[in-house]
Amino acid sequence: MAHEIFRAGTHTDNNGRKVTITAAELEQAAAAYDPALHEAPVVVGHPATDAPAYGWVGGLKADGGTLSADFAQVDDDFAGLVRAGRYKKVSASFYPPSSPNNPKPGVWYLRHVGFLGAHPPAVKGLAAVAFAENEEFAQFGEAEPEIQPNPNPQENPMTLEEQLAAEKAAREAAEAEAAAAKAQAAETAAELQKLQDEQERDLREAAHQQNADFAEGLVKSGRLKPADKDLVVRALDFAEHPEHYTADFGEGEAKKPLAAALRGFLAAVLPEYKLGGHLAKGRQTVKPADLSADFAEAADPEALSHHERALALAEKEGIDYAEAARRTAAV
Repeated sequence: MAHEIFRAGTHTDNNGRKVTITAAELEQAAAAYDPALHEAPVVVGHPATDAPAYGWVGGLKADGGTLSADFAQVDDDFAGLVRAGRYKKVSASFYPPSSPNNPKPGVWYLRHVGFLGAHPPAVKGLAAVAFAENEEFAQFGEAEPEIQPNPNPQENPMTLEEQLAAEKAAREAAEAEAAAAKAQAAETAAELQKLQDEQERDLREAAHQQNADFAEGLVKSGRLKPADKDLVVRALDFAEHPEHYTADFGEGEAKKPLAAALRGFLAAVLPEYKLGGHLAKGRQTVKPADLSADFAEAADPEALSHHERALALAEKEGIDYAEAARRTAAV
């Protein structure tokens, strides 16, 4: 990609001289440029020498009075500084046509392209033209302030290499700090989740113990068979914390849906009522003819079906109705 480095016109160099470079002369400069003869380096500011180079000018192009350069082999760290806006302006340095150091006398020849930070160029939007002190030059731009020698070597400004290294170290330190903060946040979140899980477990265990104590009290008072204690506890646990308990009851082949087990339990322990409102006493064997007429009109079809199965089993095996109801509840 081509970048504008100079524009034709009359400009005042840093020595106060008026210098005119025409559009035609810029076209000659572009045509005369030969990297094999003199490859213009990319530098910072206006150094007395062209070292160090952070890139090279691969070619020039003149169009409408504007000279553009194609940059090649640009240092990655330096390119990062340019993209970050540290060096927004450029300054083209030329050998004058009559300079004894000019690789191609008779034309303006590009010497180097300097990138500027705070120093403004003479050609707005472009860079100043500068030459080294030991050569003939015409520098266009506002004069740079004279740098006074610093008696304290520890206070000397950093070189570009030191600046790049410092910025790289700062970037790596910031990335490491961010990674550490992210890891700490993840660790804190994990600790909070662990604490929350432990609190929920404690509440669940407390509720389970309360249910177990309740069922044990029923057993001791003679209101619940010991064999039915686990079913009652499981039903209460599931009712309070369904997300942590399965809807099954029992182990192995005896395992069945909790709802089916609970239906059988209720059918066995609830007292029997006849339609006349009288409670049937005891657990005596009931003949089919004794109850079928009572349920025929009032019972719903599903309940009647279970009732009829219980009556048939009680009649067949000579057992009481409650036991028959328990055994036929899950069928």
